[in-house]
Parts: sequence; structure tokens; C-alpha cells
Amino acid sequence: MDQIGNRQWTPAILLDKSFLKRTLLGSFVPILMFLSGCGGEEKHPVVTPPPVKRPVAPVASPDRLPKLQGMTARNLIGLFGSPDQDIDEPWARRLQFQSSVCVLDAYLYPPHKNEEMVVRHVDVRDLQGNDFNQENCLRMLVQKPHHK
Repeated sequence: MDQIGNRQWTPAILLDKSFLKRTLLGSFVPILMFLSGCGGEEKHPVVTPPPVKRPVAPVASPDRLPKLQGMTARNLIGLFGSPDQDIDEPWARRLQFQSSVCVLDAYLYPPHKNEEMVVRHVDVRDLQGNDFNQENCLRMLVQKPHHK
């Protein structure tokens, strides 16, 4: 027969209360320690970045002309009124504003995927299609009466 500690291995030893108590207590503590390390994942608070604020169209006066780059369609419409043309192109939007002597085309592109489009390019010409001074055209468009 085998020996366990000072005792011999017999089926009766398994029924001995003190042997069972020591065996269970001896295995319970390591199991408890193991399970205490399995507390699950630590939850970290979800931090949501603040919404991106877009520039508001400056109030333009003929003396102080706005910078069109970075404006949204809403900014342009607030500044010049309803566009004479509003054309959606495959990757851009073109808003056209016309005075009695010039035409301004503002091309809006999204700065990042799923963000509001902003002005990235401006073309200015006279009514015959020739180059025209952008500042002069802006002055005329700002002074032009418009309906929102």
C-alpha cells in the first residue's frame, strides 16, 4: 500500500474527515487566489472629443472683405444670399454668385470623410469669362442686395 504523509493509502482514508478537510482547504486557497485575479476587465470611461466648431461667416463690410477659404455653404449664403447656381459635382459642390459685372465660383470639398464641406478653391471672372480681381468682385457681391 502507498503512503500519504504518515498514513497508509487505504480507501478508508478518503472518508477521514480531517484528511478531507486538509485536502479541501489546501486546494481552496489557491483556487480562491486564482479566481481573485480574474476580476474581469477594468472599465475605462469613454472620452468623446468635443464637436468640431466651424467658423462662422464674418460680417462683411465693403471695407473689410471676408476670407472665403474654410467657409461652409451656409456661411457663403449668409454672406452673399442665395447662389445663382448650386451644383453638386462628384467630389465637390460648386456655389456660383453673380454680380452685375463678375461671377464668383466657390468650390467646396469635405476636409475629412463625413464632415461638412468647406471652400477650398475660388474662381473669379467677368461676365465674358476673363479673369477678374477677386477683391473687387467680393465688394460687389457683398454690396449686392440679396434675399436669404
